[in-house]
Amino acid sequence: MVAAVYARVSTEEQARHGFSLGEQLARCRARALELGAESVAEFVDDGVSGELWERPALSALRAQARAGALGLFVCLDPDRLARRLVHQLLATDELERCGVRIEFVDFEWRATAEGQLFAQLRGAIAEYEKAKIRARTALGRHGKALRGGLPHYTCPYGYSWRDGGLAVAPSEAAGVIAAYRWFVADPDLSYRGLARLMQDAFPPRRGSWDGASLRRILASTAYVGRMRVERYDAGGAHLNRHLPKDQRVPYRRPRPPGAGVDVAVPSIVEVGLWEAAQAKAARIRARRGKGGADGYLLSGLVRCGRCGRTMAGKTQRSAGRTYRYYACRAGCGAPQIRASDLEAAAWAAVAEAVVDAGALAAAVAEAPPAEDTVERALAAIGQEQERVWVAWRRGLVDAARFEAAVSELAGRRQRLRARAAPAERPAAVAPATVAALLEGLGPETRRRVVAEVVASVRIEPDRWRITLRV
Repeated sequence: MVAAVYARVSTEEQARHGFSLGEQLARCRARALELGAESVAEFVDDGVSGELWERPALSALRAQARAGALGLFVCLDPDRLARRLVHQLLATDELERCGVRIEFVDFEWRATAEGQLFAQLRGAIAEYEKAKIRARTALGRHGKALRGGLPHYTCPYGYSWRDGGLAVAPSEAAGVIAAYRWFVADPDLSYRGLARLMQDAFPPRRGSWDGASLRRILASTAYVGRMRVERYDAGGAHLNRHLPKDQRVPYRRPRPPGAGVDVAVPSIVEVGLWEAAQAKAARIRARRGKGGADGYLLSGLVRCGRCGRTMAGKTQRSAGRTYRYYACRAGCGAPQIRASDLEAAAWAAVAEAVVDAGALAAAVAEAPPAEDTVERALAAIGQEQERVWVAWRRGLVDAARFEAAVSELAGRRQRLRARAAPAERPAAVAPATVAALLEGLGPETRRRVVAEVVASVRIEPDRWRITLRV
């Protein structure tokens, strides 16, 4: 008689260190030999959760049973076979239909109605107990967050983990402050350009800086002392590595609005500097989109009145023609809006608001920065220039890179001073002249005007709410 011995451990740590795996196999093999097995085949799922039905070793064991190659099945305990009651029932039923005798070392299995009822009750209780443990664990994490503690390990750039909480890491904190200052000081500096500056001055923990990582740093409230935790639900994501791609769940599923908890952490960036970075990031999002005549005038500004998510541009073809729409990104069922109608209404609101040349100039070109902002930006450029000189003197950069960096810094200083210089306000002109000037603007310039004048466009069920900055 051939016996199949099945053993399982549920986590990678248990699989790596062998927790209980050898003991399971030894006890199951001993029981199989006691029952008269002539040979023993071992089937081991190491590091695979018992919540899954499709497991490599268990699937191979079932295939051997269906082929009639097994006469005895031995497992330490029903919860090693499966964590879910329905999976236990499916496995034992399939093995019995194949004529395989079932034995558990720590549980007496009886192929009677009473024995199966007892096994089902035991499995249901075990499944309920695991669900309660998960609920209590989640409740404990939430309670810790409400008491001001971090419910799990997290260590953003600029911090170090100390005594179960975050502490400021001075060397990395200097990089965070520099990133915010450079980003705010230069209106033309993109996330990728900032990544190039950061790579030379403040190397990351690993790899290299990129625009996406710096965008997260510039948007995080942790740097002003408020870390938002429990914003996402990752339940079931730990099983993804064992599931087909079409059955995997997202690792970051947003919870309902207001579900997160703010935990106080040491601040690194001043609130005013952080808010200036958010304002620039909002302008970048508003200007993002396809260029040219086929672009979307209100890209990044349209919000769904039903769920609050952004409505993005999309195209549809019908009868050989292409139509442009704004549709909700969340797919909440809100009707899509024809882009031409909404953009015409928004541009009419802009034209009505801009009634003099001074307002038009403020819409097309950004207003000069405040004097203190200019001074801080110039000081930041001076500090950056000093670091470039130090790097060149130490031989860390060659002459070509040194000259390029000095030229770039000089250009940034010149642009900043030019923007700060007082400009004479143009004389007022007739509204009809302004209207004609607006109508003559190209698509890209129109988008710049809209980004500066329009704060948001909210699509309500019965109207379009267009909010202007002027």
